[in-house]
Amino acid sequence: EAILYKNYAKCVEYILSVNSKKEIIAQTSNGSLANRYASILKGRIKRFVISLNSASKKTYEQEMVGGKFEKTVANINNFMENITESDRKNVKLHFVTYTKNFREMPDFVRLASELNIPTVSFGQMMSNKPDEDKYTLLNVKEEYNNLLKQVEKNGRKYKVEVFYRRFGENLGLNNKYCSAPFDDLYIRTDGEISPCC
Repeated sequence: EAILYKNYAKCVEYILSVNSKKEIIAQTSNGSLANRYASILKGRIKRFVISLNSASKKTYEQEMVGGKFEKTVANINNFMENITESDRKNVKLHFVTYTKNFREMPDFVRLASELNIPTVSFGQMMSNKPDEDKYTLLNVKEEYNNLLKQVEKNGRKYKVEVFYRRFGENLGLNNKYCSAPFDDLYIRTDGEISPCC
């Protein structure tokens, strides 16, 4: 969570002082503290991804030990209310899906609408350890694909743009589906650098 960095505000202020480009700040946040810096980000957001991974108090508080769902949602709501209309168009609510939470996807679209967030994206948990394989969507492909019909329906109902990958379709790699390799750089806590999250 970048916002936890003690010099976060100074870093953002420095970036804004040396680059006058209007939409320049692109970051991912878990949303729990997003409201703290709405005033310095206001009018300068290129992309602000809030990775929440849950649409319910129960799932959120199981995954985010010590986190409070209502407080995080209230902070996200406060953030959205204190940025510009132009900024709001650049905010996305993101959900990493796996076997324990994917059934909440339709409700997640509704939650985005309630928070005035215009876009939702669903990613899939990737396993790099054999003991985590049981949590990947490979175990529930058919049920996941079927649930996407309700996700699409809720997207239309709540006027939220929804992005996801369905098993069995090849979308290819381009800016529409994943812009990370084209314009992002990820620096991991161990210093490793990657063009993809």
